Amino acid sequence: MTYQLIDRYLEESLFDPIRGHLGTICCVAYSPDGTYIVSGSGDSIIRSWDAKTGNPFGEPLRGNTNIVTSIAFSPNGEHIASSSYGDTIRLWDVKTQQPIGQPLAGHGSLVSAIAFFPDGKRIVSGSYD
Repeated sequence: MTYQLIDRYLEESLFDPIRGHLGTICCVAYSPDGTYIVSGSGDSIIRSWDAKTGNPFGEPLRGNTNIVTSIAFSPNGEHIASSSYGDTIRLWDVKTQQPIGQPLAGHGSLVSAIAFFPDGKRIVSGSYD
């Protein structure tokens, strides 16, 4: 599966389509400083990419148990939150590329959307429950 980065003013792709996931890409997010792009997919993996070149960055983040449905960077860019087709949310440390603690539970159905509050201390999520 692929995705492209397109310059909305020039209306052209900035590099060739990015390949790497085995499943459908369900979500992408830019780091706050514009350095990285992360993508989540049906293969339950989060991948990181250099936003200028499209080259892979670091190791894939593994730990979601199902399709990654939503992904977001914290405002300071130090953490990533991901939601999955199950009913959980997972936090990741960008530097170590490791999960932070156990998955967060609370929804009774698919978590479809996730975002950090501007202060970076809280997360809001949406679900089908």
